[in-house]
Amino acid sequence: MTPSKDDFRRVAGRFATGVTIVTTRHGDHLHGMTANAVTSVSLEPLLVLVCVDKTADTHDILAQTGFFAVNILGREQQDISVQFAQKKAGWSHGLHGLPHRFAVTGAPIIWRISARFCATCLTCCSTTAPTWRPRWCRSARPRR
Repeated sequence: MTPSKDDFRRVAGRFATGVTIVTTRHGDHLHGMTANAVTSVSLEPLLVLVCVDKTADTHDILAQTGFFAVNILGREQQDISVQFAQKKAGWSHGLHGLPHRFAVTGAPIIWRISARFCATCLTCCSTTAPTWRPRWCRSARPRR
């Protein structure tokens, strides 16, 4: 018997993972999404895997920008996770009202997170999950 989506979600929800906000910048638009399908792949070369649903706005935005930051949230930052997890139309996942600065790549970095790293696109395939090459985030001056 094939489980229902609700059954699958309930069971998968018991698997403890970290929660991140993947952020990028496309022109003047800032965009973020909650992601827990983020994992390190290799130390040599440094590789990270980020899985993004092809129907999500973020999928096409990441493919266009080619860079992003992974903002690792702490336990007390559940409200930020919920803010970016909601499906909304268009460019609505901006960082309005959320303190942030920018990495030298231009990717937004959320203030007061547990940890972060930046990445540039290495490959992005429609039949497999994208693979990204991580870079250490060196923050530029805060944008005013």
